[in-house]
Amino acid sequence: MVILPFNKSTFVLKFLLVHLKIKTTWVLLLIVFFSSEMIASTFNSRHSSLKYINRLYKENKDSLVIQACKVHLTRFNTSTCDSIYAKIHKRMGYSYLRLKEYDQAKKNIEVALACFKQISDRDEVMNSLYRLSLTSFYQSKYQDGLKLCDQLLTIADPCQDIQWVEGMNFKGVLFRNIGEYKNAINVYHEILQFIDPSHEHYKMTITNLASAYENAGEFLLALHFRNQLLKLSIQEKNITGQVLAYNGIGYCYYMLENDLKALEMYDISLQLATQAEKEINLSVIRERMGLSYKRMGQIEKAKPLFEQNYKEAQENKDSSTIAYALLQLGEIDHLNGKFDDSNKKLFQALDLFEKFSIKSGYTYTLVELAILNRKKGNTKLYVKFLKDAYNSSKNMDDKILLLTIFNEISQLGEVNNISFLNIADYKNINKILSEEYNTKRRTTLQLMQKQMNEIKLESQINDQKKLILTEEKKDLIRNIILLTICLIIISIFFAFYIFQNHKTSKLNKIISEQHQQMKLYYMALSHDLKHPLLSIQSQIKQLHTSDKDLQEKNIISDRINAVLHLSQRLINIFDLESTDIHLKQIDLSELIEDILDMLVYEYPGIKSKVNIENEAHFLRGDTFLMRQLFNNLIINSIHHNPGFKNLTIKIRNIVSSNYQYLEYSDNGKGISVDDSIQIFQPGFTTKNTNNKSVSGLGMFIVKKIIEKHNGLVKVLSNEQFKGFKMVIELPLKTNL
Repeated sequence: MVILPFNKSTFVLKFLLVHLKIKTTWVLLLIVFFSSEMIASTFNSRHSSLKYINRLYKENKDSLVIQACKVHLTRFNTSTCDSIYAKIHKRMGYSYLRLKEYDQAKKNIEVALACFKQISDRDEVMNSLYRLSLTSFYQSKYQDGLKLCDQLLTIADPCQDIQWVEGMNFKGVLFRNIGEYKNAINVYHEILQFIDPSHEHYKMTITNLASAYENAGEFLLALHFRNQLLKLSIQEKNITGQVLAYNGIGYCYYMLENDLKALEMYDISLQLATQAEKEINLSVIRERMGLSYKRMGQIEKAKPLFEQNYKEAQENKDSSTIAYALLQLGEIDHLNGKFDDSNKKLFQALDLFEKFSIKSGYTYTLVELAILNRKKGNTKLYVKFLKDAYNSSKNMDDKILLLTIFNEISQLGEVNNISFLNIADYKNINKILSEEYNTKRRTTLQLMQKQMNEIKLESQINDQKKLILTEEKKDLIRNIILLTICLIIISIFFAFYIFQNHKTSKLNKIISEQHQQMKLYYMALSHDLKHPLLSIQSQIKQLHTSDKDLQEKNIISDRINAVLHLSQRLINIFDLESTDIHLKQIDLSELIEDILDMLVYEYPGIKSKVNIENEAHFLRGDTFLMRQLFNNLIINSIHHNPGFKNLTIKIRNIVSSNYQYLEYSDNGKGISVDDSIQIFQPGFTTKNTNNKSVSGLGMFIVKKIIEKHNGLVKVLSNEQFKGFKMVIELPLKTNL
């Protein structure tokens, strides 16, 4: 239907009313017609607008997305809650989220969520809930985020919906951010009950689980899952995954105070990083290596690593990495007695941490400044920085940092006399120290047990290796004898194969030559038939101009036409055998239209009888042969429907991943089971044999054309289908 613009539609109505004075009833009908046009036009415009916005979103042009969404909502001023309206608000909310404008993001996603609920779009409801929980996370509203995750999880199916896995993983992240590490661990273990290593989020879940164990101080368990990640990455040959896994394993060894093992893991990680599929930020690995060297007292090895981090971070304008590098370099200057250099670097780091709200780095730097001033003998600044560090550390869950602060506070004297200290905090730190001691003792015992088990296992492996070596020496002699026998047998078979292959190649050559001769024979025969046919056609023209009786002329003409028809059929068969086919994309509608244009003169009205139900517009095949195939089928339908007044022909073209299916059917008398078996035999026909133009070759040629395309054909009998129905299967990719 042609859609008129609104102003043109209005003009047409006004013209009809004023100038032509059409009756009111007809005017109302016209108003309904033009209104439907305007609605369709509006829908198409909204849909095009949404497509444009989606394209901008994929290109990460978030400011333009927001601007386009606002223009859309202003232009199509509607509160109708449909899919397009909801998706516009969703896109605007997602773009605000990426721009870190969280209040606006929340507002728009909530509008989209309400609309998706109203139109019962379950997937979009789950996606919107996930984005809202993410927004709450960025706003540090972790409890709100947990509630939204729970809403998502009540809708999602753990066995089918990817959103369930994503929602559960994010719930674990939220638990970790509020310090509920055991709950996070339980969540990740629950996910692993529903997914296996082939799942796309399996590695992410294992990574989160390892991080949760690290947060909880369970570094041996974290080490177990980091090793599991390493095995998966090695199996997948994923170098990037291996780099990250070795880095994580090194961190676990560092926290278990095994610096040598940690450095070994970090070193492997750095070596592999040069071969990684993705660019990896190496500053974290270098920082961790530097911390291990520093704890081992090898400051000369630690310093170049922090200096390299500082240099690269300045080039990349990475303020966070610059701040941490300055903190570590300031500590090294402090250890080397360069107090002024240390003081300068620490103040630079402090400014950066404060500017970018990095609380842990800010607090660590305050502690380091306090210790520096204690060593310099500046008690006033020492107490000031210590007090600031104590106040900054509140609500933080870093045990090492808290212990360092309270250890320094105890240097000030009697705790009851320290004005800024909360005694409850001091009592709590003793509990933390006790727990820390028990955890370290338990971890040490576990490590010792693990090392003993590794020594026993290594001893058993060595014993097994000795036994295997002895057996291998015995097997070697047996294998040499067997190899010699096998070589003799293979030589015999190889000689026999060469002899047989020589015979086969000769036979193939003879068959090929015969096939080529047959092609030449068919071509010659086709050529020889064409010349007499042209002569006969010339004689028919002369016959009509002669003085013979009209009835006699018709009889002679019919007989000659029958001979012509049979000869043309034979020529078609010869051409099929002698001609190579050329595959190309064929427009099915155009092909059928061409055939009907040729038949319309002989069979007026045939065009209205053929209905093409196109699911795919294109057909892959040889144009000439496909025209011949459909021509034969349509004529066959006409002959089986005398007068073809009630004839209906349907053609469908269906494309799957590997095959193309052509379905041809009519509502004629159909074909019996017995006849359907013989229909492709040359000379077989179910038509009136008195008809001289009937050769019985039409369906034979159809089958030959399909076989020429490496296809299959099946005819359904009238017991299975009312009328005639043929299904053709053609491969999309074939070597002809």
